[in-house]
This record gives sequence, C-alpha cells and structure tokens, in this order.
Amino acid sequence: MQTSHPILICGLHRSGTTYMGEILAQSNRDISVIHELFNFGNGLKQVDCWYPYLTSGMKASPYIQTIEDALLAKGALKKPSLNKVWYKYLFHRISGGRMQFPWRYLKLRHQLHLSPQHVIWKDPFCTLMLDYITRYKGCPTICMVKHPCALYSSIAKQNWHFDIQHLGRQTSLINDFGSGITRSVWQEAQTSNHLSIAILWKIMSRIVIHIQSLSDSLLLVRHEDLCYQPLQVIEAVSAHVNIPINDKMRQFLLQSTQGNRIEVEAGVTRSFHRDSRSLPQAWENQLSAEQVSEILDVVGEDIHAFY
Repeated sequence: MQTSHPILICGLHRSGTTYMGEILAQSNRDISVIHELFNFGNGLKQVDCWYPYLTSGMKASPYIQTIEDALLAKGALKKPSLNKVWYKYLFHRISGGRMQFPWRYLKLRHQLHLSPQHVIWKDPFCTLMLDYITRYKGCPTICMVKHPCALYSSIAKQNWHFDIQHLGRQTSLINDFGSGITRSVWQEAQTSNHLSIAILWKIMSRIVIHIQSLSDSLLLVRHEDLCYQPLQVIEAVSAHVNIPINDKMRQFLLQSTQGNRIEVEAGVTRSFHRDSRSLPQAWENQLSAEQVSEILDVVGEDIHAFY
C-alpha cells in the first residue's frame, strides 16, 4: 500500500525532472511514476494554463479541488491531440501512452485498494503550486534547478516557445512574486522566447526559495550537481524521499552519465545516455552573447540563490 502522499519531482521543463524520475523508478520498491498531470496540453481536464499558481490561501481556486482529487487518484486527462499521425493517435487513444496509461493503472489499483508503495508525480508544471502541494500538504518534493541560460538553450533546441501570457494573466502570481520585472520586459517577452524563459526562471526561483525557508519537505537539486556528482546527489534524494538506493539505481547512474553524446538531437526530448560532465556548460557555445546578457539581466540578483 502507498506509504504517504505522492513524491513530487518538479522544476521547470527541461531541468532534469524526467531523468530524476527515471532514477528513482529503478528502485526495487513498488513505484508508480505519473507524468505531468498539470500539463496544459495533455494533463487533467481542469488545467487551463501552463504553470498555474496556487497557495493555501487561495481558497476559491478550483485547483485546490483538482489537487485533492488527484491525491486520491481521481480525475480525467485530456484527450490526445489530433495533430498526430493517425496510427499514432489511434495507438495513443487505445493504450493511453506514456501519460495516460500509468494514470489509468494507478486509478485502477487505488479502486482495488492495491496502491503502490510510492507514487511519484513527475511534473514541472506543478512548480508554482509548491505552497499548497509541498508546504500545506507536506508532499516530499525534489525541485530541479538548472542555470537559466542552460535552460533556455535546451528549450530552444526543441523549438519550444513559452507564451509569457500564461504567467501574466495570473494576477496573484505577479503580485506575490513579480516585483522588479518592468512592463517593458513583459512586453518584449511576448515576442522574445529567451526573455519569457528568463521571467519564468526568475519567478520560479523566488517561489522555491520562499518555500524552502518554510518547509523541510522541499529539497533543491541543481542539475549541474546531478551531472558532476550523481551518486552523492542521489544519496541525498534517496534519504529525502525514503527510497533506498540499490544496485540497479547505481548501475543506471553509471550507464546514463558516461555516454558519448553531450546533448540530444533536435526533436528528441529524452535521452539517458549522455556525457553528463560536459553537459552543464554546453549552452556557452550555443547562445549568443546578447542572449546571455539579456537573460542574466532579467534574472538579476535572483540567480545568486543558486549560482
């Protein structure tokens, strides 16, 4: 039976959340990894934006009920997008894919009172809801943090664009954590993806530092530390979430950090066999000096909490 609330692995997308979930999944414990319930595109039907913001004080927010239901393995996910090739769409509808199938299976196990020992929510899009999930509900949380320039470089490689209006429309978020971000930067970020990612990183950093000061349930993990010292980091993570390290986890760490490739090819979202020691600084050869300067200018002093 499940021993506690879900373990949350969060941090902005492309920060190493999937990799961290994969590491913990190597344990010999009965673990169910649930992917991105709060993904605006494919997550729970109630999710109406990217990176929704929630605190325990926002009593009228519908996200409170959404989270409470999800904690009980309740809630339906959105149907897959029709822009897939027809046979991929059909397969996804039948099998559920990487997101739907584990959620359906967990719901079934929950109904049969056969819940796994551990449920892991691997979800970067929960990161702005840590006050409720981590501090208020007490879910053990691993938050992955990646240098803002490295983060943007990875996102740009996938040709992903983040619409900053998903943050700008959340008035409570801007009032609580948006100080010092000028109107002109918000406007420029509507057409400059590197500035939109810089704003997202800045707000994320403020929230996680705030929650860390209030709750022992949150453990911050820098992506760079995971690359340089994987075993030491996983030992700390293991102790935090009460999932013992075993030989399978150690072997996976060894195999996944000693590959020949530094970064994945464009269009490939996941790869667990890379040269981890060369990865953290790869962005230095991929971004222009102007992009780096503008990202760091927006992030400002907030970067010093991590770097």
